[in-house]
Amino acid sequence: DHRYLHSFPTRRSSDLVNLNVAKAGVRLHRVRGGKCLTIFFHSSELAPGMNPLNTTKEAVRNFIKNLRTFIQWLQNRYDAQSYTLSELYPFYEQLQVRSKENQQD
Repeated sequence: DHRYLHSFPTRRSSDLVNLNVAKAGVRLHRVRGGKCLTIFFHSSELAPGMNPLNTTKEAVRNFIKNLRTFIQWLQNRYDAQSYTLSELYPFYEQLQVRSKENQQD
């Protein structure tokens, strides 16, 4: 589905390539009308050796550095806002109310 952006790093790709791929994916997502981007990762990606892509402390540090760089780019370029799952619930409730109101019209 073109509304969703998936960017998967690989062992063969450099961090810069992955960052540029993620940025290109966001640009394409925006061109296609995307307004919401979900960034998630497993906690195991923050523990050296628990993930095949982050086998060392250095790899984990690079992952975090790239994540920060990407988020800063999103905020600077698109004025992106970050929300946790618990912070999203009020938005979901508003959508539910609007949906019910539209169904009644």
